[in-house]
Amino acid sequence: MQLLDRGMLKFDYQFPLYNFFFPTQALNVYQPGRNQFAEMMVTANKSARSRALYFHIPFCESICSFCPFTRGLYKRAEDIDRYTQALIGEIEYKAQVMDLKAVPVRAIFFGGGTPSLLSPRNIYDIGEALHRHFDMRDVQEFSFEFNVTSVTEDRIRALAAIGITHARFGLQTTDREWRHLFNLDPDIGKIERAAELLRGHFGHVLCDILYGMNGSHEQQTLADIDKAVEMGVSNVDIYPINNAATSVKLHKQIKARFADVMPAMRKLT
Repeated sequence: MQLLDRGMLKFDYQFPLYNFFFPTQALNVYQPGRNQFAEMMVTANKSARSRALYFHIPFCESICSFCPFTRGLYKRAEDIDRYTQALIGEIEYKAQVMDLKAVPVRAIFFGGGTPSLLSPRNIYDIGEALHRHFDMRDVQEFSFEFNVTSVTEDRIRALAAIGITHARFGLQTTDREWRHLFNLDPDIGKIERAAELLRGHFGHVLCDILYGMNGSHEQQTLADIDKAVEMGVSNVDIYPINNAATSVKLHKQIKARFADVMPAMRKLT
């Protein structure tokens, strides 16, 4: 890859990069022994006064073209059940080698992928493991990401039962062409209905808005913010598209449709 020197604005341009994954994917993962792992965990947490937990659910109903994270198309409920048991097994293994309750948990985040593809049974089982193995008395934020197409009453009841405080969903944009490019459901009505359902059960309902796409403009971002306010969400997270980590297909589609490039400084402004 050749990086061009343009004076002060060395990186005032975008280029594709196709090896960005989170969580990290690797074949030869370091696997310490039980005693070594216990020593590492105790050392790492010796001075910690609080803890934050992140759980990654890598299953999706469809693949968003802007998403750089580890994910795959949902195939069978059995796969999610097996993943859930593996996740709980990892919690239980760590609970055997260290006292997970020694440091109180302040924040928990379920991301993906699409965490809302977890069944109510999956949700109850994970919640039971969390409350059994961690000190949850001082949790200030317990966030869970939804895809609007998988917002259901039974999932919401399960999440409320395990202590979810913040429900998050992706609005991204209301522009129909960009929703098509992002491989998002074009029906804005589904987003409105999902937001209404979530607001009826959670005190904090948050949505994500994406901006800074080549060929887009600030007026669209303002229109998306207006829509979020209209839906009554309590918080809005607005973030720029990461052109260095989006899909090759999206790069080609944008190049074929738009000549206008969104420079990094305009995006920052």
